[in-house]
Formats: sequence, C-alpha cells, structure tokens
Amino acid sequence: MREALLLLLIIISLALGCAAGNGDSEVEGTSGPAYVGTWKGSGIDVEYVGNCDIVVSLTTTEYSVSLYAHGTTTLQMGSNRGTHTGLIESTSTTDTWNALTLTEEYMSSWGSPSAGDLDYTAFWIEGTTMHFKYDIESDHSSYGTEGDLIKQ
Repeated sequence: MREALLLLLIIISLALGCAAGNGDSEVEGTSGPAYVGTWKGSGIDVEYVGNCDIVVSLTTTEYSVSLYAHGTTTLQMGSNRGTHTGLIESTSTTDTWNALTLTEEYMSSWGSPSAGDLDYTAFWIEGTTMHFKYDIESDHSSYGTEGDLIKQ
C-alpha cells in the first residue's frame, strides 16, 4: 500500500512539473511568451536630455515605453503606449527590427501631449538583450536614442 501511494505521488509530481513547464516553454527570440516582460536600460543618452533610464513593458499585444531623466530625484520625462499584432523573430543571421504602432501620444511631465507628434519605437531581441531605438518629434523638441536594454 505504501509503495502504491508513493508511486502515485511520484506520478502526480511528474505530471505537475510537465504541465508547469509547458506554459512559457517557447525559445527566447520567438514571438511567444519569451518577449513578454519588462526590459530596462540605464544611463542611455537621449538627445537633448542626457542620460536616462528606459523601461519597456511588453505583453503579447501591447507595449509601453517610459523615459526617466537622471538627477538628484527621479523625474519621469515621459511615456507612451502602443499595440502590436505580433513580433517578428530575429535570427543570428538577420536582425529584424519590430516597429511598434503608437496608440497614445507621448506624454511628458512638462504638459499635455501635442497633436501631430511623430513617435517611432523599434527593437529586436537577442537572448535577454533588447536592442532598442526610440524617436519622438514634437512641436517643442525632439528626443532620440538607441541602446541595449536587459530583461528584468
């Protein structure tokens, strides 16, 4: 009886372990759960601003980008959100940039977003590193940067 119970517990443990492993089992760099998460880069030079922290949050359908200016206090310089309909896999031979569609204009800590702002975000992922480009053009100034972010 003990042996049968022990065998049953082992089988249940193995079954649970396999089920838990299947949810996020896609390979890094594919358009599945490997892309989902938060990516951060620190000390990246942003045009007209200087060094900033950049935080990117990706779900399977949406993204958000936030820029934080360095200083004695952390100031959120601005952020925007967008949607995507699927992310393209980058391979070791081809680095495919994923361009993301903007659905909310850039919001800065200095005021409301202006109409007609042109925003561009693109990235590709290699393992735990996101190679990232970001550009905002607005009525009052232009911000552009590129750099590497690490998955948190």
